[in-house]
Amino acid sequence: MAILITINQFALGGSAATQLFQRAETTARVFANAVSDAVISTDLATLDATIETALSGEELTYLRVLSP
Repeated sequence: MAILITINQFALGGSAATQLFQRAETTARVFANAVSDAVISTDLATLDATIETALSGEELTYLRVLSP
């Protein structure tokens, strides 16, 4: 019984990590699409407003925009 529980926890742990990585990657892609025009035109006001909106939710705590 203990072996089955250990194997199950190991399998679920990997699945949770994979889901977390996929969610982070999707969020980054959506945000990049949302701010691409602002980055290209260096529209800092739009960029700042979009960042503030993204950070206002509970799911993001840190956001960094890098120049291409």
